[in-house]
Amino acid sequence: MKYPRLLFCFLSLFLFVPFSASAVDYDYHIDSITVSGDPTINKDVDVKVKVYNYSTEPLITMDVVNDYSINFDNFRLSSVTLPTISSTSPIDVLEYFEYIITGRFIDFDGSKLIFNFNTQNIPFEANRANNTYSEIINVISAQDTSVNEIEVIPEKPAVDEIVIIKVKIKNGGDIALSSTFGVNDFLRNFQDFEETDPFTFSTFRDNIFNKDQEFIYTYRGKFKSIGTKELKFTIDATDSIKEINETNNTLANNIEVIGKESLDVTLHQIKLPDKDILYNTVLDIKASIRNGGSVALSDPTGISIDSLKYSIPGFVVSSISQDSYPTASDPFKPTDIFNYVFRGWFNQTGNIDVSFMIDKYDYLDESDEVNNLATSTLTVYVNQEAADAIVISDVSVNPISSTSVEILWKTDREATSEVRYNKYRFGSFDRYKIPENVPNDIWPNNTSATIDHAVTIVELDSNASYDFEVNSTRGSVKTFSPVGHFETPPTDNVSINNVNIYPNKDDKSATITWKTSYLADSNVYYSEVGKNDYIFVGTADPTMNHAIKLQNLKPVEYNYYVESKNSKIASSTKSAIYSFSMVSLVKEIIIAPESEKPAMKIINEQEKDVLLVTNGSLFQKLKGRILLKVEDEGEAWYVSPDDAKKYYLGRPRDAFNVMRTFGVGITNANLQKIQVGDRYTPKMARDGLDYNFTKKNSGKIFIAVEANGEAWYVNPIDLKRYYLGRPQDAFQIMRELSTGITNEDFIRL
Repeated sequence: MKYPRLLFCFLSLFLFVPFSASAVDYDYHIDSITVSGDPTINKDVDVKVKVYNYSTEPLITMDVVNDYSINFDNFRLSSVTLPTISSTSPIDVLEYFEYIITGRFIDFDGSKLIFNFNTQNIPFEANRANNTYSEIINVISAQDTSVNEIEVIPEKPAVDEIVIIKVKIKNGGDIALSSTFGVNDFLRNFQDFEETDPFTFSTFRDNIFNKDQEFIYTYRGKFKSIGTKELKFTIDATDSIKEINETNNTLANNIEVIGKESLDVTLHQIKLPDKDILYNTVLDIKASIRNGGSVALSDPTGISIDSLKYSIPGFVVSSISQDSYPTASDPFKPTDIFNYVFRGWFNQTGNIDVSFMIDKYDYLDESDEVNNLATSTLTVYVNQEAADAIVISDVSVNPISSTSVEILWKTDREATSEVRYNKYRFGSFDRYKIPENVPNDIWPNNTSATIDHAVTIVELDSNASYDFEVNSTRGSVKTFSPVGHFETPPTDNVSINNVNIYPNKDDKSATITWKTSYLADSNVYYSEVGKNDYIFVGTADPTMNHAIKLQNLKPVEYNYYVESKNSKIASSTKSAIYSFSMVSLVKEIIIAPESEKPAMKIINEQEKDVLLVTNGSLFQKLKGRILLKVEDEGEAWYVSPDDAKKYYLGRPRDAFNVMRTFGVGITNANLQKIQVGDRYTPKMARDGLDYNFTKKNSGKIFIAVEANGEAWYVNPIDLKRYYLGRPQDAFQIMRELSTGITNEDFIRL
């Protein structure tokens, strides 16, 4: 329905003034009616009317300006601003003035605006056709609603899982709407979605849906099948309001519904206190559950306290707390962590095995059930002093120069490091006496707590013997190692010895090993015989036991030499030039003069009964073990812990002889400190076992000098001794207790 037209007429009061002798032609011309932009309904706007003075003299009074009328369709007038005209501020000929008409349109679409000027025709105008002007203005709606977002919680739901869908509607127009807007005027099409509860929607303060406010529909239900599902929602479906933009009333999204086989929760971690665990002291133990699948959990099924099984022997639980259980609106999403915290104290000491398991009733159909269980071992100490006691192991010495060495050792827990030493064997009387040449009167040390210790001793005498002991401190407890011994080299020159070559025609490779007197880099230069284009292969990892593997070799003869550099003492040494053949495994040919030939072992098929161990780190792991070459017809080798060599064990008689050759005499009292193995053992006493004594002597062969020379082998794997009776018995035990090794690792050793 059109609003009635509003007619505003303003008539001027006219005074009769005598005309001058010369006639004036009056002519006023309405040029335009303009509104900036496209006006919207119910919003203030300025309408400008431009009038030109085409008279023969300037306009100097307001009389004719006040004589106008306005006829605007559907327009609610607020004010009219007139130009200011006077004799001092005239409108000259061919100049214009403007009316500014302020108000608002109260309906949309086209509105006709009519403006009349000089309605009484005073002064007289001969041409009045241009005193009336009309313009049709397009008025648009100020209302606009849009579907801004369709949110799915969880983002990737599983079939038959409770899901919440939130549809967010925004008032993007310039005016507020009634709170009843959109309650029923919408269309929802959620593919394969079944509501479990009636939908809800937002309420508004003061029953007004304000500009820029959001209106939310909330749906709760389940998807009934897997696959891609379209979620489509339309607001103002019946087009009940006229809007600035009708295209944003509909939004459609696709989501992926997955199967429950993608469900997997895992007992991610058992977090123990960072500090030592002491008897009868309150502490927290945290069990962390991780959602490792691709399905979010919308309820606590499977992870609730009722579904949690735990074992903490000796632990008195005072309280259990947990994170907030998952809900449909706040689910347990993939990669999320859910924590339980058990607070209490231990009423027993020693090593304790702790375990946690979730979903103990198997409520959840998971892709992996094994990871529902996690275990950990902790140690409870009677007091802090007991907690600070540590074990020192793997003490070794690496020479750096003729006047410096590096002492290495390990501790079972983090501790600080210190080395005490003396040029002469020392006893308790001078253990704490610092030698005169110790820098700064402080024992060499490392104050950073660690389990891998390295301390450098400098300003030593060259070509001298030293005794030393290492100690590590944790808390208030200082632990000492047994006294050790080292000798400093006579010079700083790096010497190379024990150069060996191990060709392998099967994989076209050759491994070259050698030893150096100092920690040094490993470099090999090789070339085909007859050529001088040496190829370099090397590593910058300093070691005293070197091994470099040459690969992709041709079936020809090669020359090679090795080089080792010690950057700390700026010393570099090259070996003589040797050659080997990949055509057949033959003895090496010495090209260099005999005077340059270093100590070296020749390896071929006939001379393989004894091999030198060249890899120090592997030797520490495998010393004393019997190795079985699983890729080489089960050849057996014994790694002697005394001389760092590998001994081939062929026939039973050979194995027996090798075993007895390395036998060390032992008394019955000491022998009984080692637990007896289960097979091939005569009846012996089992009391008085000593773990430290056993570990120290693991891998050795003992001869019981007080028991008819019986031979025993201390197996490094289970730390038990096995009786070596007849040759066949020794051979059989040797093979049963052996450790499998590949050819590649055997060569590395």
